[in-house]
Amino acid sequence: MALSGSLSNPFKTGYRIQIDWSATQNVGANTSTITAYFYLISTGGSYNINASAAKALSIVIDGTTYSYSVNVTVTGGQTKLLATATHTIAHNSDGTRSFAISGSLGIAVTLSGTYYGTVSIAAVGFALNTIPRTSNPTVSAASVIMGNAIAIYTNRASTAFSHNLRYSINGNEALIATGVTDSFSWVPPATLASL
Repeated sequence: MALSGSLSNPFKTGYRIQIDWSATQNVGANTSTITAYFYLISTGGSYNINASAAKALSIVIDGTTYSYSVNVTVTGGQTKLLATATHTIAHNSDGTRSFAISGSLGIAVTLSGTYYGTVSIAAVGFALNTIPRTSNPTVSAASVIMGNAIAIYTNRASTAFSHNLRYSINGNEALIATGVTDSFSWVPPATLASL
C-alpha cells in the first residue's frame, strides 16, 4: 500500500517522461485525492529539445483523462514539469482502494535522426493506504449497576471519528450522547431496570 509512487518511460537515450504521484486522504469522507506530476526529463547536458509548437499531453487517473497543451522544449540536464492533474477517489466501504495511472505525450520531434510521435507511460496499478472505518466500543465493567457510573470507550479507528451512543433494552431505545470521541461516562438511570 502507498501514498506516493513514480513511473517512467526512457523512450530515447538521454530522454524520459515520468509521472510522480502523491495522495492525501480524508478519513471522514473516505476518499483519497491524487495529485500527479508529468515531467519531461533530459538526463545530460547534450540532450536538448527545441520545439515551438504546442504538444498534446494526457494523464489518466482511475479512468479519468486530463488533457493539456504543453511546450516540450528542454535544455540539457533539465527536469521540466509539463502538467499537474488532481483527482479525488472514493474508497470502498471497508476503506480499501486501488487505482491505475498512465499518461502520454505527443512529442512529435526528431531526435538523432529518429522521429518520435507519441511517447507513453503504460498504466500501472497502485493500492492506496486503507482508510480506517470501524470503531470497536467497550465498557469498563462486565455488568452494570443502575445508578453507578460506567465508562464507555469508543476505541475509535481514527481521530477523525466521533460517535453517537445509544442503548436498547427489550426493544426500548434512547440516545445516550452525541459527538463522543474517545470515551463517555454514563450513569444508567434506575428506571431502566423496569424496562
